[in-house]
This record gives sequence, C-alpha cells and structure tokens, in this order.
Amino acid sequence: MHSAACRGSGPVAFFQPEGIGRAPWEPDDARSVCAGCEVRADCLAYAYATGERHGVWGGLTPHERGIDFREGRHRAVCGTPSGAIGHRSRGEPLCEACRTAETFKTRVSISA
Repeated sequence: MHSAACRGSGPVAFFQPEGIGRAPWEPDDARSVCAGCEVRADCLAYAYATGERHGVWGGLTPHERGIDFREGRHRAVCGTPSGAIGHRSRGEPLCEACRTAETFKTRVSISA
C-alpha cells in the first residue's frame, strides 16, 4: 500500500457512490491511476485473495473481478477468474472468455 499510485487519493474514483439519484459510476479515473501503478498486480491479487466485493482494485471493477450482486447474491461472471472457477465447480469446460481471464490473472500474479 505504501508504494501504490493511489496512496493519498480519496475513495471517490475507486468506489461506486451510494444513494439514489447519483450519476452512473465511471471507474475510468481509477483505471488510469492503476495503469501506471508499480504494485497493480499485488493489489489485484489482494482483491482476489480477500474476496473484496467493492471498488476498483488493480484496475478491475467488482464485475470484472467476477462479482455480481443482482438479486443480492454473489455469482461468478463469465470472463473473469471467478467465472472460470464456477465452470470448474460445475464440471464444465471453460468458455473462451473465462480461459482468457484466467490466463490474464496468472500473468498478473507471475509478474508481481
């Protein structure tokens, strides 16, 4: 955390605002900070390891990390490492999107 590019930044860019009537959340500002961060891979690995359910971590939104809270439940989303885990738990072959996401996660953790 001490080497993170977002250190000292407020949470506004990194976490979706709560409340009704707010503008749709655009995480692009957070992604631009994450893109040049030297600890991006560690940040993303932390989010996966802890099951972080909110905010942009390592440049990925909760949905991109495989978290979807429609109907108040967590489910794995295809195209994410969590989606790949979901396929495996159901005994299914990985779809192309999940295979790509799993490859990306492996590359990010190796480069950290």
